[in-house]
Amino acid sequence: MKNTKLTAVKLIPNILTISLPTVRSWIFQNKLPVVRLGRKVFVRKEVIEKIDMVRIFCSSLSIPNLNNHAKLNGIH
Repeated sequence: MKNTKLTAVKLIPNILTISLPTVRSWIFQNKLPVVRLGRKVFVRKEVIEKIDMVRIFCSSLSIPNLNNHAKLNGIH
């Protein structure tokens, strides 16, 4: 088994710009894979790095905010 680094769920908001309730919601919805050791819950470092890379990539795209687009066109 390869050596996997784990990050406590409560520390994820310090690494990514998301709130702890969002992290917990993703866990509850099975959108975020976790490792449970007793009552403690962790996320693999590789998963956090992938989320961060996707976030950076998406923020670099020049896609207009869809909510603003809908408001401008009277859809919202």
